[in-house]
Amino acid sequence: MKKLIVIALLNSLTLWASAQVQLKGNVKNNQEPIGWANVILSNAEGKTVTGNLTKEDGSFELKVKTGAYKLKIVL
Repeated sequence: MKKLIVIALLNSLTLWASAQVQLKGNVKNNQEPIGWANVILSNAEGKTVTGNLTKEDGSFELKVKTGAYKLKIVL
């Protein structure tokens, strides 16, 4: 019975994980990286879903569920 529960939990985790995507990018101005900029992802209602700061090289990563979003960069 314990093995069945563990397998069911692993299957649920796999389904949950597959519903997320990783969004990666770089923020640049005239080919110069912009470090420490705010990267904000909002849903259709305009509510913030997630956000992060760019690294020194301008790169960023966000993990979100699949869907439609608006990406905003704030310097």
